[in-house]
Amino acid sequence: MKNSLGLALSAVSVLIAQLSYSQEWPAGFSETQIDKTVSEFHWTAPDQSSALDLFLTFQNAQAEGKNGLIASISTIKFQLDPNAEDKPVSSNYKNQLLEERILKQVTYRDSVAAVVTKNAMDWYLFTYTWIEKGKWVNGGQGMAFAESEVDSLLTLYLPERYRDLDRIEAIAAVPSDTKPFADFLKQQTDSPEQFLLNQFKTHKLVINGELHRRKVSWDMLRRLVADASFPDVCGTVFLELPSWHQAEMDEFLASSELRPELVLDIFRDEQINGWYDKGEFDFICDVWHINRTLPAEKRISIRLADFQLPFSKIPDADAWLAAQAQEEPRNTHMADVIERYIKSGADTRSCLFEVGLTHAYNNDRLISLDREAGPVAGAQLKQRLSDDAVFTVIQHIISGDNGGRHRSPLRGGVFDDAFARNGNRPVGFVLRDSPFGKEPFDASYEHKYLADTGSYEDNFDGYLFLHPLDDEPQNEALFAVFDDGFVQEMKRRAIYLGWEDRADIWYGVKSAELTREHILNRLRQ
Repeated sequence: MKNSLGLALSAVSVLIAQLSYSQEWPAGFSETQIDKTVSEFHWTAPDQSSALDLFLTFQNAQAEGKNGLIASISTIKFQLDPNAEDKPVSSNYKNQLLEERILKQVTYRDSVAAVVTKNAMDWYLFTYTWIEKGKWVNGGQGMAFAESEVDSLLTLYLPERYRDLDRIEAIAAVPSDTKPFADFLKQQTDSPEQFLLNQFKTHKLVINGELHRRKVSWDMLRRLVADASFPDVCGTVFLELPSWHQAEMDEFLASSELRPELVLDIFRDEQINGWYDKGEFDFICDVWHINRTLPAEKRISIRLADFQLPFSKIPDADAWLAAQAQEEPRNTHMADVIERYIKSGADTRSCLFEVGLTHAYNNDRLISLDREAGPVAGAQLKQRLSDDAVFTVIQHIISGDNGGRHRSPLRGGVFDDAFARNGNRPVGFVLRDSPFGKEPFDASYEHKYLADTGSYEDNFDGYLFLHPLDDEPQNEALFAVFDDGFVQEMKRRAIYLGWEDRADIWYGVKSAELTREHILNRLRQ
């Protein structure tokens, strides 16, 4: 919401208004000098009527361990619990917070602001705040180590937050009636598998944006490739696995006997600590079995598209540093692999690209989660092969970030309710001109509050509902990846990385403590 409430001055603000002065800020900015500690304001009660009052409330709430209050005065983006339990705070930490010196407030277009402070370690902190539903809210903090950096950072970041205000309001405005969504679903007759088969007939490349390690997704894809008509319309499946292992995948598919160890070795190089998606492994093995029943010209190829460094080939720390210098942007690499193959004419049939959701967007304004320059792989392929040649699909999921946090139902649960009213029947449909397509896209936490994100139909062409989320069967971990040899290989990798103590990487323990039994127990949890 962009309005003039930002100019409303509380009693505290009136005291410092006379200290305001104008400096050479770009248009829309204003600065108010303050130069007082938090404690000098003698805060008594929560107040969100101005940016400064919000900051004082936030700082004092932290000092008193009032987590519920912090949640209630924070942006909806944070999804904090207003019923969170209060926690005791050490006297030292409380004193640090209350003795922080408030240097100034910088405001942009009366609707977003940053309160700049200097703490006991001489760091410059800026607490972002903006207006939601008529009140100033806590929007998190930024930091600079030098005073000279502060103004340039705020000149960059405050307009970005201003641009996102309308988006925050749109995400919060959940539809009140699910009937239009349910009525639309009643008219849709294609199962997810039939929907994808139809898209292969009219598009050279279908991109299925998935949530990794999801059993119902791989089960659907296994049914898809098993359909008798699949080899007629689709000849190649691209997977988000390291492209430098293509020779091993070719060897696996060409072998007269099933050789799962070839695939397991590929999985061991997809991440520094291994890739354990059993659904994907079973899918690859299914393709091998299906190919045994097909003539040579109808067999299905699997192409590996992802960029990963050759972890198993790197001997030591010096080689690791040298390898990093050769690292490529993953999205561009995947787009390059797929574009080259399709334009080579190696197979006249259509192709399927199975990839993580946030690599699959149509929207060329969204950056990747890897912070790479340029659009994600899906948008790049739309540009390179033409919009008509590429069809992107999103599956119905629960919204969250890349680490599985900040989970929430899509559009506040409206989509789930609509599918339930349709009997939770698996279905696929085109997003364009549907009630689902018109809704603001909120399936990825990292992108849903950004002004450039747009609607579901701005980001994907099709939508698949596979299973109700509240009782979805869970994928099994692929335990076979973690044999004793790979456990020793992970320990070796930890040494050349210098990450021996990174328990967050090595399944909750230091690398020296890794055992196969520990990893399997961890994955079972």
